[in-house]
Amino acid sequence: GGGGGRDPRHAEVGGAVPSRLRIEPLQKLQAHASYVIRCIISPDCRRLATTSADHTTKVWDMANNFSCEETLSGHQRWVWDAVFSADSAYLVTASSDQTARLWDLADGVTLQHYTGHHKAVTSIALHDGPV
Repeated sequence: GGGGGRDPRHAEVGGAVPSRLRIEPLQKLQAHASYVIRCIISPDCRRLATTSADHTTKVWDMANNFSCEETLSGHQRWVWDAVFSADSAYLVTASSDQTARLWDLADGVTLQHYTGHHKAVTSIALHDGPV
């Protein structure tokens, strides 16, 4: 198409064509025994949660070289999604086992086990606010 012959893939920044950026990971984790499906950072930026096909969710301490704080076990199938509460104290997970779970991150226990779905729960959202 038109546009004066300029190729938008070579946009000019400060009068020069930018070179390709090389992005390197800050940290690599051997997180799970199977696929890692989702990674999320807590609202307070202290924790990282990873969900997996190995039926677990792991919570990592970002300030302590990403050490594993907790392995949340209880789901019977893949854990597809997770979301932190606004205060970063709780985590809700969604699984192919047709359930969702509310976890207390202070001790790693399930506070609530939500059942009743007839298919996999693959996505979760939480709307809460500070108390």
